[in-house]
Amino acid sequence: MECSIGSWGDIGDSRAVEPLIEALGDEEDRGIRWRAAVALGEIGDERAVEPLIETLKDEDIIVRWNAAEALGEIEWQPKDDVERAYYLIAREQWNKLVKLGEPTVEPLIKTLGDKDWDVRMRAARALGEIGDERAVEPLIELLEDDDEGVRESAEEALEKIKEQKS
Repeated sequence: MECSIGSWGDIGDSRAVEPLIEALGDEEDRGIRWRAAVALGEIGDERAVEPLIETLKDEDIIVRWNAAEALGEIEWQPKDDVERAYYLIAREQWNKLVKLGEPTVEPLIKTLGDKDWDVRMRAARALGEIGDERAVEPLIELLEDDDEGVRESAEEALEKIKEQKS
């Protein structure tokens, strides 16, 4: 399937949409998932929008990025700030997340569990800038992270939240 995914998008055949949507759920191979997202963006069929929105929550940073790119190609607009938050997380637009504020807190908290240390670190920083107390417990848990930079970012975020509440 991997070899044919890219060609489906190049051809632009809408018959490929359903198999590509199915490929987004391939739990074994992130390469298949991100190639499917790219191909769906190239085809531009509206049937792909909801599955691509779900793919913004994928465990893999490259898959998320390509799902966001595909949604952009389809000219999708988020229906609410939570969808916008997942899109901004996938695009790693941390400053925009901070500006959006409160609606991004829950998606950012979920992102603290990301397998990519840089994503966890940036999510912690964004939560510190937002200053919402819902982030306190998840940030405390992050103080036990394997990565020193993530732990430091969690500590700094907790300090910022504390200062904002004083």
